[in-house]
Amino acid sequence: MAEIYANFSQSLRDSQRPGDLGADALKDYEQQLADAAHPLVEKAIAIHEKNLELMRRALNNTWTQKSLDRLAALEPDRYARAEISSGFVGSLERYVYQPPPRAAVAPESPQAAAPAQQQGATASGQTDSAIGQAITAGAGNEGIR
Repeated sequence: MAEIYANFSQSLRDSQRPGDLGADALKDYEQQLADAAHPLVEKAIAIHEKNLELMRRALNNTWTQKSLDRLAALEPDRYARAEISSGFVGSLERYVYQPPPRAAVAPESPQAAAPAQQQGATASGQTDSAIGQAITAGAGNEGIR
C-alpha cells in the first residue's frame, strides 16, 4: 500500500506539463502538483513507519527491512544516517584511568626553583600515586556494581 502512494506521488511529479503555459503559470502548476503529491508521500512514510513498529516488537523479516530501506530513500535525513564507530571496548573492568601528563614549567633561576620543585613533586607525586592506587584497586566503586 505504501508503494502505491509513493509511486502515485512520483507519477504526479513526473507528469507532462501543458505546453501552452507561461513561465509564471508553469511555476504555479508545478507548485500545485507538489502540493498534491506531498500528502501521498506522507501516507507512504506513515505506512512504512507502522512496519517499523513490528521491528520494535522483535519481528524482523524481509518486509520490515524493505520498509526500512524505502524510508531511507523517502526520508534520508531521518533514516539514512551513517553510524560512526569509536572502536571496540574489550572490558570496562580492565580500564584504568590515566591522568594526563603535566606540562613542564621552565624555572626562572635554577637555584631558587630547585627546592620548590622538589617539594611540589613530592607532594603531588604522593597524591597522584595514592589516587592511582585507589582507582586501580577499585576503591569507591562499591555502589556501581
